[in-house]
Order: sequence, then structure tokens, then C-alpha cells
Amino acid sequence: MNHPHERLADYVLDLLEIEEACQIEAHLASCDACRTEVKALREALFALTDTLPPLPPRRHTWARILQRLGPPRAPRGWIAAAVAGILLALGTATWSAVLTRELQALQAERLLLSAYLTADRVTVRPLTTPQGTALGSVLFLPDGRALFFLTTPPPPGKAYQAWGHRNGNRVSLGLTQTQVIEVRWRGFQFVGVSLEPAGGSPEPTEPLGRVPVI
Repeated sequence: MNHPHERLADYVLDLLEIEEACQIEAHLASCDACRTEVKALREALFALTDTLPPLPPRRHTWARILQRLGPPRAPRGWIAAAVAGILLALGTATWSAVLTRELQALQAERLLLSAYLTADRVTVRPLTTPQGTALGSVLFLPDGRALFFLTTPPPPGKAYQAWGHRNGNRVSLGLTQTQVIEVRWRGFQFVGVSLEPAGGSPEPTEPLGRVPVI
């Protein structure tokens, strides 16, 4: 039996494509050794998050929650009495669900950052503007992955977009409205980040900074 040991960490971190993840899950169904390894990886990774300082909610979390929920509408007449109880129950459930998603996103970012910081042979490079203003860091792994960690989230309605630079051409590597974005660096001389509209751009419109790859 072939054991996919080299892909189990990626499976735990949810970095695999759906087809690959399904293959791993099918293997785990009949392999006690790999199930034990996955369990140990999960316990170790979640334990690492306890060693990090607590992260407060991102600056625009509440603004985004309120924007998503929209302004309250005030029913008139007997309709108000009829729907008051329903709105109370649904409102509580909605807020709880939104906050849960926000907390899960923060936890996922912490877990991913922990995995990079504790990896063997990680290379950390500071990310700055051409004027020298600190933007964050880029963490490189020798397997071709890299993680951008920005010191602040993008403004509301904006997103960070990562780019690979190769022979004067720029290729989009991903988009995020958080402070973390994972990319693949192989085949590029530089990787960089720009500030773009929430949906991204075909070319960088507001480049922020770039670093050479390892």
C-alpha cells in the first residue's frame, strides 16, 4: 500500500484540490497508520495556535458585518407584532453565524501562519514599499509555496492582490480581503502585492511592494 505521507500536512491545512483531498480521505478510510498521523498533525497544529498571542478582530470586521446585514426595516401596524418574535430569533441566529464565520477565518489564518513559522527551512523576507515603508513579510518554503502576511487589512471595498513577476510580465497569483494570502512562487523572479478593487484587476493598478524569490 502506498501511503501519501508527503501530502498529509497539506490535507490537514486544507491546501489540496478537491480531487486530491477525496483521494486522501478514501485512503484514510482503510489506513490506520495514516489516520493516526493525520490526528497527530491536527493536534500539533492546533496546539501551536495556543502559543501565539491572541489576535483581535480585524479593524473593519463590524463594519463588514453591518454592511452584510443591511439597515433594519421597521414594519408598521400589526405586521410589527406578528414578526417581532421571528426577527428576534433570526437576528440572534444571523449575528451568531456571521461572527462564527469571522472567528473561523481568523483561526484559519493563525493556523496557516503557524505552519509556516514552524516549518523547516522557511525563509522570511520583509515586504516594503519602494520608499521603505513596512508592509509585512513574505515567508517562502522550498516546496514552492509562499505566504504573504500584511500588517494591516485592506480598506473596505478593496483587496490585496498577489502577483508573480517573470521577464517583465506580471501574473495574478490570488486575491484576499484579509491580511494573509498563500501563493506559488516557482517560475517567477519576484512576487509582489498591490491594492485593488474587491474583485481584483487584470493588471496592478496600485502596486505596493515586491521581493525576490528564494
